[in-house]
Amino acid sequence: MTSTIFQDPSYEYRLNCDVLLVSNLYPPIQIGGYEIAAYDVAAGLIMNNMNVSVLTSDYRAQELSSTEPNVFRVLKLTSSWFGDYPVRNALQNMQYNLDTALDMIDRLQPKLVYAWNQANLGMGVLEAAVIKGVPILHHIMGVDLLSYRDEQPQSLRNRIMAALNRITSPQSRSLVLQERHLRNIIFLSHFMKVHYESQGVSPGFANVVYPGIAVERVRLKSDYRLTNKTVRVAYVGQLAPHKGVHHLKQALNEAKHKIDGFDIHLTLYGDGDPRFVQDLLSPSDIIIDHKGFCDREHLYNRLCDHDVGVFTSTWEEPFGIAQIELMAAGLPLLSSATGGAAEPVRHEVNALVYQSNDPHDLVDKFVSLVNDYETKAASMGKSARRMVEEAFNNKQMHQDILNIIKGIIQEPHRYV
Repeated sequence: MTSTIFQDPSYEYRLNCDVLLVSNLYPPIQIGGYEIAAYDVAAGLIMNNMNVSVLTSDYRAQELSSTEPNVFRVLKLTSSWFGDYPVRNALQNMQYNLDTALDMIDRLQPKLVYAWNQANLGMGVLEAAVIKGVPILHHIMGVDLLSYRDEQPQSLRNRIMAALNRITSPQSRSLVLQERHLRNIIFLSHFMKVHYESQGVSPGFANVVYPGIAVERVRLKSDYRLTNKTVRVAYVGQLAPHKGVHHLKQALNEAKHKIDGFDIHLTLYGDGDPRFVQDLLSPSDIIIDHKGFCDREHLYNRLCDHDVGVFTSTWEEPFGIAQIELMAAGLPLLSSATGGAAEPVRHEVNALVYQSNDPHDLVDKFVSLVNDYETKAASMGKSARRMVEEAFNNKQMHQDILNIIKGIIQEPHRYV
């Protein structure tokens, strides 16, 4: 059974769209940087006179008071991140997404399916594009897609359900990632490109386009003095163990006893599992202020009020948009530089790099920065801002992506 969205007069949609952007989440419903970047790219394409429609999941869609033109929150998730989305049958949800995407493609007639984060969506939408002969362009900012190579249901019940689906639905296909789904890819970092190649993914078309931000909207720090005997530290991003924020709390508590007479005030911009967040906010020797998710206008105006930015991921980060936001504000940065997050940073030039998963090294780097703050901070902060202006700005990102999409649309037979 497919979505009845086109029978709902409250939805607005545009026939013959250029790009159908598909993402598991889409702002204002968001968890991390992947969906924020998708929103920014869609806005850039629209500004460049491309007709863009968005197909995303119904996760938390009930929180929105009205529908958005050309944004369809109708796909079903196959599992949830925080246990807050009931899934009775993941296989049926994948089939629903396939059928819904087929209907969507028939009605909108997109020239390109632009696939962003497909985690918890299954392969239905991508298979629909293959069936309809529409080129697929992946924008890969994570490793979740690789898990679909092994997603064939193994339990007896799921094997029976898959067989029944193939009998009862003429459009039912193998919903496992295959080479035909991965012909065209944009990677957000060289690290991710190398990682996918190491997993046997070598598409005919693969470019690296770094994420960009609206750097001109980020207020730049101008005063590099530690005032009121307080070091104000900013963390931006998801609050989760793999982001290393618990190591940050441990390190700052230790550092407080090594910088004589200074208080440490840590501000957390982001959210996560309530139990993990509650543990982070438990009493300690430092002051912790949890702001939750902030709209970027507010965030970009407030980051420069801090003295130090921290990027503490412990996993192999695909890139780390939060890191370049901190850099754009001119904050001296402490970075674990894992995975693709290493690509924007230069140790002792625009950041101090510490050993990931080693809170003691983070303590040492933090203390050395505080002790020489008025000597190091301004130079590092200005170098960081300059790096973002030159290499990680929205204008460059939008132009690079626009050129790629136009090339595919103009010669679709080369990319199907």
